Amino acid sequence: MGGSGTEAGAAIVGVAAVGGQGRFVGEVGDDLGVGHGIGFTDSEIEELFLGVSDHGGAFGALNSLEFIDRGFFEAVAWTADSLSEEVVEVGRHFVGLRCVKIMTKTAEMQKASRAWRRRGQTVALVPTMGALHDGHVALIRRAGKLADRVVVSAYVNPTQFTSREDYRQYPQRGAADVQRAKKAGADVLFRPKILYAKDASTWVEEVDRSRGRCGARRPGHFRGVATVVMKLFGIVQPQVAVFGEKDKQQCEVIERMVRDLFCAVRIVQLPTIREKDGLPMSSRNLRLTSGERRTAGRWAKAVREASQAGAGRSVAKLKFLLRGLPGLHLEYAEVVEGQLYGAARVGKVRLIDHRPFRRKS
Repeated sequence: MGGSGTEAGAAIVGVAAVGGQGRFVGEVGDDLGVGHGIGFTDSEIEELFLGVSDHGGAFGALNSLEFIDRGFFEAVAWTADSLSEEVVEVGRHFVGLRCVKIMTKTAEMQKASRAWRRRGQTVALVPTMGALHDGHVALIRRAGKLADRVVVSAYVNPTQFTSREDYRQYPQRGAADVQRAKKAGADVLFRPKILYAKDASTWVEEVDRSRGRCGARRPGHFRGVATVVMKLFGIVQPQVAVFGEKDKQQCEVIERMVRDLFCAVRIVQLPTIREKDGLPMSSRNLRLTSGERRTAGRWAKAVREASQAGAGRSVAKLKFLLRGLPGLHLEYAEVVEGQLYGAARVGKVRLIDHRPFRRKS
């Protein structure tokens, strides 16, 4: 996509303002990849806006016009990686548009975050590996209530996988992620191509909360998690980061890392979002066949029922409930700090879950 952000931005503002009057001239829309004949000639843009980079000038010009076309803004919102920050602001200000800007470069993300903070705006980060689902949507919406700006990172982090096959097969849904992030209210979808230099030699490792449970079965996993999260903190510079409790041990590792390394980030956790049959929402669920999905539902039900047996009997109860369940391999079941934790493989998909024990009345 060619053209400067300001030129393309001016074209968008011009069309949004008077597009309904039928004055579609020029081919400025090419800069946005949305086809020919959308936009104004350079001289008309200059005449109307006298430089869109000046917020006051752009706002004043729009206020003098009667027509603001929300539909056009929405039509190009998913290509907002090509829009200037000023134009995105115009869209928000005049038509209440939630526009998600796609960023792939770390320097660009850092620049945007510094600019927000200079304006006194707070930043929230929702780290993900993409393939966004309703659980992620809940995290993004919560982040929107905690900060002025919301950044959703979508990066499949190679260093936290213990299986190369699992890494290669991790679901990716690029276009769908953009739409979900936009509808949930994210300001930026940060999709870096790579976060590790070829000779990367610096790692972050937490050695207490990462013991046992998943940490014992996936050596190096939480080192990879802690390292990539610290990288994202350095790039996005958030005041708040929102995580889901589905990955409870991960949350514990991140909280300890933040405490020990004096990171100026508040960690907020949201309860696990579940499907109707109780299975925790996960991007990996997309890899389940229909038969495996039914088995996964029975796994989730077994974890819930076993947790009701109490700390002393829950592990044995879970093993009993899963006995003979075809296509499921129990990886572990442990009681930690008042909760039952477990992991199982259904086909080639690894599932995790945890449930608190029922309190006695």
